[in-house]
Amino acid sequence: MRNRILLAILLVSAASAAGQQSNNGVDKPPLKSGQIDLWPKFREGQVVRYRVHSLMTHRPGGEAVEIIGSNPITLEFESGQKLAVVKVDESTASLEWTLEYIQLKSSGAIPGIAELLDYDSREPEGSRSPLASLFGPLVNQPVGFRCDVTGKVLDMQPVAAGGNDLMGQLLGGFFSTSMLEQMPFFATSSAPRPAKKISKWQKMATIQMPLGVGGLQLDSTYQMKAFKKKSGLATIEINGVISQLPAPAGGNNGFGGLLPMDALQLSSSSFSGELLWDTELGFLEHAQSNLQVRYTCETALGRMDIDQELNTTVERREAFVEKRSATTQPAAPDTQPAEPSAPPPAEPPATQPDEDNPPRSPDDF
Repeated sequence: MRNRILLAILLVSAASAAGQQSNNGVDKPPLKSGQIDLWPKFREGQVVRYRVHSLMTHRPGGEAVEIIGSNPITLEFESGQKLAVVKVDESTASLEWTLEYIQLKSSGAIPGIAELLDYDSREPEGSRSPLASLFGPLVNQPVGFRCDVTGKVLDMQPVAAGGNDLMGQLLGGFFSTSMLEQMPFFATSSAPRPAKKISKWQKMATIQMPLGVGGLQLDSTYQMKAFKKKSGLATIEINGVISQLPAPAGGNNGFGGLLPMDALQLSSSSFSGELLWDTELGFLEHAQSNLQVRYTCETALGRMDIDQELNTTVERREAFVEKRSATTQPAAPDTQPAEPSAPPPAEPPATQPDEDNPPRSPDDF
């Protein structure tokens, strides 16, 4: 039971943020030559692949030290993610989002926890982790969703995340419209058009914790800091303020007094980041962010102080336009990291880097 509660605490505090705004019915203002466009450029048949890497560090304090020790606990999450544009009309675009692989590693956890959190979908023999039966069915299964012209996610095909037990509830928050909205692929959905070097915009997101133990509200300010005409890359700075949302009254998470609904209390927090947006491609090039929070968690095992730091990096690995026909099959997923590449011309389609157009990087600035 102790391991079960500690595993819940670790994964609950790692829940994803979710944007709650709506941009239905937004018009796309015309642009003059030379003006900067931070909105996405959806093209049918377009495929963009990313490597997403997150490193979360938990530093126990208070009575948690006696229960799980004083060593930091790290959770490392890596995935290959693919966005494919299926259909585009005047006001919306239909896309498919695919997790091509998932890898989760941990260190520093007490015996019995680390084994539960080690998983790699690319292992041919599978994994002893219970996550295998939950993540496995989600890998290489395209999930359809729609965006408006700004890149705002409008709706998403439901995803079954493994049942209604503890792990199913936890994973349900990771594979949802909320999670997809908070990915930096769509960070410019509230940007002005045209944009200027000093352009700012606001985005509000909520972090809804699984198991009903409250939530957080993240109010972020985005500001374009630089633009490189030659490369078409815009540098955007992010700063956020985090506040706590109350747990729903009268809720029941199935843990009773072991993990109360109001178990997590936010003590302090900070959020910052930077992203590069490719205005020529109309997609994200690179993003990095840092989130730091301090929680107090009251459980049946005692009071736990948890300092949590989450560092996330998103890198574009590949972008191309594929021709689709009745006999065309989806491109085979990458199971090994590939070198970044700039998008080749639409004719003919290509999946390899173009030697005449080397990949861009943050060093261009």
